[in-house]
Amino acid sequence: MTMRPARRLRVLILALTVACAACALQATTPVTPAPDDGKPQGAIGERPKGPAYAVPQLAIGQEGRLYLAWLAFERGKRGDVLFARSEDFGATWSPPRSLNPDKAAVAGGIRIAAGPSNTVYVAWRESDVKTKLHTLRFMRSADGGGQWSDSTGLPDPPSDAGLPDLLVNRGGDVSIAWLTGAGGQRHLRVVSSYDAGTTFLPKPIGLTPALPASPYGIMNHRLTFDGGSRLYVVWQEIRDWDDKGIYLSWSVDRGQTWAAQPILVSASGERKSLAYEPRISAWPDGRVYIVWEQDEFRAGYVPGEIKKPDRLIYINRSLDYGQTWLAQPIRLNEAGQGRINSVSPKLSADRRGHIYVTWIEEEGSTRGRLIFARSADSGLTWSAPRVRLDLSSPFKGRLAHPEIRSDDFGQVWVIWQELNPGPTGWQLLMNRSEDHGKSWRSQATALTGPAQRGEGFRVVSFLDDAHGRLYVAWDGGPKNSREISVSRSTDFGATWLSRDVYVGGR
Repeated sequence: MTMRPARRLRVLILALTVACAACALQATTPVTPAPDDGKPQGAIGERPKGPAYAVPQLAIGQEGRLYLAWLAFERGKRGDVLFARSEDFGATWSPPRSLNPDKAAVAGGIRIAAGPSNTVYVAWRESDVKTKLHTLRFMRSADGGGQWSDSTGLPDPPSDAGLPDLLVNRGGDVSIAWLTGAGGQRHLRVVSSYDAGTTFLPKPIGLTPALPASPYGIMNHRLTFDGGSRLYVVWQEIRDWDDKGIYLSWSVDRGQTWAAQPILVSASGERKSLAYEPRISAWPDGRVYIVWEQDEFRAGYVPGEIKKPDRLIYINRSLDYGQTWLAQPIRLNEAGQGRINSVSPKLSADRRGHIYVTWIEEEGSTRGRLIFARSADSGLTWSAPRVRLDLSSPFKGRLAHPEIRSDDFGQVWVIWQELNPGPTGWQLLMNRSEDHGKSWRSQATALTGPAQRGEGFRVVSFLDDAHGRLYVAWDGGPKNSREISVSRSTDFGATWLSRDVYVGGR
């Protein structure tokens, strides 16, 4: 039998992946902190001179290009938006450059995205210190971040605009969304560009709450492209203290028009739920997955009693572009003897129907548990028992902010943060699986060296390029004394840079 060239290439890639995985599994798996110069950042609580850098955001371009945007602010001065780029897969970086926000305004909610043909986009919100009014800024580069220009075609948002969302699909369509509305009745505005961000539609599309009586409107929304022309948005909405639902709407024409009526995905029929913080993933073949947190009172609870509910993790899925969903959402964890507080669910999926979800469970006064669950049939059934990734950490600190990525060849990566008492301070850890999440490394890899110290959690940006390269960027956290840190792996997370790259040296 003769294989076609495309199939031979896929087989070769899969064989190389399996070979790498076999070598990795035969090797020992100690905790491998990234080497450092051994010098501490400075006394904990010591505030450095110069601007503080925060909220790094990564975007992956073409041909080894990597883009980074972040905020710089200094006591008594206005903030700035800075940008740097790498052309060697994150090994070295250009000096930072200012994208020149209004010096009379405070920048926040920075977002960055990359498109085809070396286009790069950055969006953020600016707040005028005197008037307290907000505006949105959108910058575009057509040469990989060399030259930048303000978009003259972006419709002016209202003065009460929320933080922006910025999405770019594979074809180069750009969509920007923001919340607006007075008196807590927030609705969503979405505007799209079909010429790589040069011009936008003349008027944003307004998405209104599903419930006319909703006291707060749209909350905690998330947007995603499906890789094609469909754009999805999911959000949380409150009707009453015991009725909080997750709703979905979609556009089949790249954001020009939207579904007439949003769909409730957190409950069926007239059932109520207490659902919060949705996350979404969508694929061009029609698969849509949504995961969220949900409160549940235990049996015997009487309305009005002062008792805290368990907070559990739920997921629902559609196989027909969001039209229909499972009759009942699937609960991914159970209540224990003590009250369970499950937070920060994150999901990733591949083209073959594998879904991966990770979250943090807290019970009583414990440090928490980092849980991982997987499905191999597009979310219909789930693995049992769940995997506890926190057991692979040597630090045993307080857990927070997990992130998850995966590829089409069975690789799954989870990173998380830990706060530890004593000199170890803040740590950023990673564990990985090479068999669709069935097995994991016995000990996690520490992405931070001994000089990483601090008292607070940080903003971390984590991306993969679907070719075995992983990129992580983080800021110094509260009272930091260093620049933005970047590390990368080019072998599916097996090894990382021998020393973190610091972008934006002072």
